[in-house]
Amino acid sequence: MNKRKIKGFIKTLIIAVSMIVIVIGSIVSSLSILKDEAIKTHLKIAQIEANTLSSQIEQTFSTVEFVISNLKDFLKINDDEANLKTHFNEILRSTPYIRSINILNKDKNVIYSSNYLNTNLSLNDNDFFPKPLFDKSILRFGNPWIGRDFISAVEVTKADTVNKNESSFLPILKMVNIKEKTYFILININTTYFLNKNQKILSNQNLNFNIYRLDGILLFSSKNSNKIGTKIKDSILFEESIKKDKASGIELVDNVKYMSAYQPTNIYPLNIDIQLDFKKTLAEWEKKRENIVTIISLLISFCVILVIALIYKNNLEKEREIAFQRKELADKKRFQILFEQDIFLAITLKSDGTINQINNLVLQFLDLSKDEVLNKRIWELPCWNKEDKEWLEKEVLSYKKNTKQERILYPRNKENQVKVFDFKLTSIELSENIELVALAIDITQKIEKEEKLQHAYVVFQNAHDGIVITDKNGKIITVNRSFINSTGYSFEETVGQNPKILNSGIHDKKFYADMWNSILKKGFWEGELLNKRKDNSLYNERLTINAVYDENQEIKNFIGMFSDITKQKQQEKALKEQEQILYQQSKLAAMGEMIENIAHQWRQPLSIISSAVTGMQLQKELNLNDDPEDEIKNLVLINQSAQYLSKTIDDFRNFLKTDKIKANVHIEDTIEKALDLLSSKLRNRSISIIRNLESIEVLGIENELLQVIMNIISNSKDALEDKKVENKMIFIDAFAENHDAVILIKDNAGGINEEIINRVFEPYFTTKHKSQGTGIGLYMSEEIIKNHMEGTISCTNTNYTYESKDYSGAMFKITIPLS
Repeated sequence: MNKRKIKGFIKTLIIAVSMIVIVIGSIVSSLSILKDEAIKTHLKIAQIEANTLSSQIEQTFSTVEFVISNLKDFLKINDDEANLKTHFNEILRSTPYIRSINILNKDKNVIYSSNYLNTNLSLNDNDFFPKPLFDKSILRFGNPWIGRDFISAVEVTKADTVNKNESSFLPILKMVNIKEKTYFILININTTYFLNKNQKILSNQNLNFNIYRLDGILLFSSKNSNKIGTKIKDSILFEESIKKDKASGIELVDNVKYMSAYQPTNIYPLNIDIQLDFKKTLAEWEKKRENIVTIISLLISFCVILVIALIYKNNLEKEREIAFQRKELADKKRFQILFEQDIFLAITLKSDGTINQINNLVLQFLDLSKDEVLNKRIWELPCWNKEDKEWLEKEVLSYKKNTKQERILYPRNKENQVKVFDFKLTSIELSENIELVALAIDITQKIEKEEKLQHAYVVFQNAHDGIVITDKNGKIITVNRSFINSTGYSFEETVGQNPKILNSGIHDKKFYADMWNSILKKGFWEGELLNKRKDNSLYNERLTINAVYDENQEIKNFIGMFSDITKQKQQEKALKEQEQILYQQSKLAAMGEMIENIAHQWRQPLSIISSAVTGMQLQKELNLNDDPEDEIKNLVLINQSAQYLSKTIDDFRNFLKTDKIKANVHIEDTIEKALDLLSSKLRNRSISIIRNLESIEVLGIENELLQVIMNIISNSKDALEDKKVENKMIFIDAFAENHDAVILIKDNAGGINEEIINRVFEPYFTTKHKSQGTGIGLYMSEEIIKNHMEGTISCTNTNYTYESKDYSGAMFKITIPLS
């Protein structure tokens, strides 16, 4: 060994020893600093865990909110209790952490529940948070309950004692509006779900996690000694996390020192708390510190030997390095060619995340120049959202050699559109330096197509109408749940069959021939038919069949959609029968009215006949008058009275005719007939009739219009009599207006109470005593005018002036199209 090498060796040895002494001094003085760093590291881990749990819990309650939205849409189209119960069971099977689903009316009473024992229970929502101010339909969180469900549970603040092993649940409430009605959907969450969901985190025995509402109420704790339902006590970190979105530090809870991290959720009024037992967590570090002091002595000796060995090895490695650099240069050129391809977005990074290289596809996405991007850290690029930034910073700074990290990221492009990237983080080794390589492929279109397919499938399966899809030969490919529920056939029994399995045999061959002729020529058919279920029961359905064409305009599939209208048909039949009963009741009531009118009409002519006959008899018996002219006068008087009686009988018979053939009806004549039939009642009650009638005609059945007019006049007569009006008057106007005939009938009885005037056309509604009215007269009048004569009838109170005097009363307006 020459002198130069000896001097170099000594010099190197002195430097090595000096460095070792400095290192030992630095390590000893830094032990306390390392402890602080260890605490910071644990706090950061706790904050990351809190952030992760916050995201998971936020996702859980987003799922709950989706379930509520799904229930709302379901209730809009189907509030049948049996179907609702089936839907509840489907939700409970797909989301096992939901203990029960309850639907409350606006008075907070349970009207539907997946647990029938909850039905009719009443809920007090005073303890729910937050209190709604503007948006009434926010998700609100109640205090925890102890027990299985509402029927057997007690709200935690009202429980005398809380057994740590006893089951509990968390009620979630949201108000929804359905068909202009207010409902509340209450979902109970099984709190053991949070334990089961986070077993990996809780495997650390030194860690606890708590879920608080933002008002400080403890909703859940993994630590049994923490009492749920109580309010957090004077926690500065808790308050700071609400103001700054997160907080971490050391705090004393129940005389125990914890490293705590708080992370409020982004959407819901919840705060996640991760607690690490300070003493237990740092116990291992304290043990390591003792080992470090022991190991340092060994390291000093080892380092001295190692430095000497490195000096010798250094010369050998320099030669190897030259050869390696040549090879690396060739590899780098090959990598550069691949890097610049426009297949994927690529960025190379230094170990601290600083951007070293970037390809053109990334620059185009960001709409930035290379100078604006280079030397920035990857998470500082403007395209990332908060969550992606945090993930990138964490993964890059903690990257381990020869590993690969993958994740779906959601950056925004230069048009501020959110894209979906399949992102991979790996590494390459250049010049003994590790460079990270970030590669990303834009999968936005792929994800959108997958989502559309998923949405279409969800709509297909959850549609209220039954749907069947066949191939071009009529072979069933698939059906939805509504088809299965309506027909009774299972999915397996249906696929591969022909829809003819539903044929009831009611419709003839021509019916189906016309159907397929329309489908093949027009591409669709719509109509009603009677089909047969699996149990051979028949049902009515409204069916639409559409042909699906391929790019060559050849039929590829047929899609049939049907609604079960059996109940609708039954209701229509029952409604017609009810209308017929009401019509008969109305006719009988009108007959009673007519008989009473005839009795009034006959009193005077019968009295005249009786008087004339009695006078003639006395004259004959007493021989008082033999003048033949007096006898002829009496006979003429008797004949006139008999003719009048005959006419009233004809009028009665005409009124009772049941002819349903429409003809031209002269309104003026019809009104006069009504007044003639009611004349004795009107005359005996001193009611004046003021007419103003034009000669107009409408198409209809005269007796039905006559019945309507008589009913309105009789109601006016009764009102005038009941209110003891002195100068009783009924005004009747008939005139043409545009293309309609208008009949106005009003009185001066003061009008109808405004609280009930809108109900006068309801069946069986009457303001008279039961002995005077049935409540079906005006109902049948409306049916006749609207459904038989295609007109309208309305009732209002009106004020008017007649002969310089002011009057008020009810006015009925009838509008009928002119002939």
